[in-house]
Amino acid sequence: MSECRKHILIVDDEPSILQILKNVFLPTSYRLSFAQTGSDAQKILSEQTCDLLITDNDLPDVQGMDLVSIAKKVNNFIEIIVLTGFDSKQARLEAINNQVYAYLLKQDALDDVYIILNQVKKAFEKQDILIENHNLIRTLRHQNAKLQFSIDELSSKQEELEHVEENANFQELLSRLANEISLPLKNLKEVSRQINQTNNSHHFSQYASQIDRSVRNISLSLSEFCRFQDQEILAKEDTVHSVVCSVIEEIKDSIREIDVNINSFDKVMVDAKDFKRIFRHLLTNAVGAINQRTKSDERGTIDISCVKEQNIVTILVRDNGIGVKPANLPKIFDPRYTTKEGESFGMGLSISYRLLVKHGGRIEAFSPDEQGCSFKITLPTMD
Repeated sequence: MSECRKHILIVDDEPSILQILKNVFLPTSYRLSFAQTGSDAQKILSEQTCDLLITDNDLPDVQGMDLVSIAKKVNNFIEIIVLTGFDSKQARLEAINNQVYAYLLKQDALDDVYIILNQVKKAFEKQDILIENHNLIRTLRHQNAKLQFSIDELSSKQEELEHVEENANFQELLSRLANEISLPLKNLKEVSRQINQTNNSHHFSQYASQIDRSVRNISLSLSEFCRFQDQEILAKEDTVHSVVCSVIEEIKDSIREIDVNINSFDKVMVDAKDFKRIFRHLLTNAVGAINQRTKSDERGTIDISCVKEQNIVTILVRDNGIGVKPANLPKIFDPRYTTKEGESFGMGLSISYRLLVKHGGRIEAFSPDEQGCSFKITLPTMD
């Protein structure tokens, strides 16, 4: 800032002192105001913007330090120079506590006007730096707020794009699956029909029934994959423990040689239909991983637990199957990925993932040292 923009208020109850200081500052470009009492000084401070206050420490109606406090309340950036005829350690400490820029003896300042002029110049230099820093900080905060707003917008757009991309991937997969299996399904159904018409042997009838059953299972799986995203969350609820036990009963033939351990289970209510599908896919995946192990002397195990803490439910499903390589963990919920040899697609985990998202939950996969695999489900309670 240039000198012409600076306003100095000089306060002293002695007219001779005011005249001397007036003569000192008249050659400068500073704007000057004068007062002989604290009340007159307060009026000027409230009505005009003062950049610097030069005041006597002992005024007839107010103490100099009280006037300093008043000036600081009016303008936080105002600089203060206190002139005193009687120096003391206590007065200097009080000046420091009140953030006074300079505490000068009147006699020294008036005998050598350079002292007070130099102090005023340095006080304004300090003031300019403080004001510039304040403005920079305010500008930075404003820019940071705008940047944060832009980041939030970008994050929101990115989530939307990821959601669109995910849906596009699923739609692409479904289209490809439909094209790949539509003709074989028609052929299988035709073969089944012809076998039933032309052969009455038990062997061919059994074969035809197996074909029909396989076709129905494939159709049901694809229908489930396509349909669940548009379904409303059903109102029917049950405990996680009951849902898990129901699934274990359904797949009991495939887990006869596997130890399924149901560990600590807090009572947690969930959507029965969707979570039955989730656990069916998780347990089926665990069975498949265990069956692929090369060690035949180690019995397969699946451990399941459910813990509720406040309004968060944590469910763990752990197996000692073949595990997953670290590079494959990020894509384990991709419907095009599978750990089962000879199978083209692994839609079960992908369906589980999307069902959990629908219920406000999430699922993570871990495979320490490729020794087995653990699935951690976290979701809010239905309370």
